Amino acid sequence: MIRGADITIAQLRALLAVEEAQSYTRAAERLGVSQSGVSHAMQSLEERVGGALMVKTPQGVEPTALGELGFVRKVGSQATLYAGYAYHRSETAR
Repeated sequence: MIRGADITIAQLRALLAVEEAQSYTRAAERLGVSQSGVSHAMQSLEERVGGALMVKTPQGVEPTALGELGFVRKVGSQATLYAGYAYHRSETAR
């Protein structure tokens, strides 16, 4: 079972960015981090969920069978919610 605390906001942001950009390099540029940072976040997330979520192809990065089951889009939506929540908390803490 995956608990929300097991997955970090950075991992969710990386997943969402990779899915949208279809590239680890472009995802890293969008997030303002290194490509290896995105790759590390994705590897950690995949360890948490028990399988590969994305696969590199000649056309770019695509969801794996696990990703196709809807996990990528579900978690991607949650990443937006978590990011919004984290932003709200940081703004109210000021």
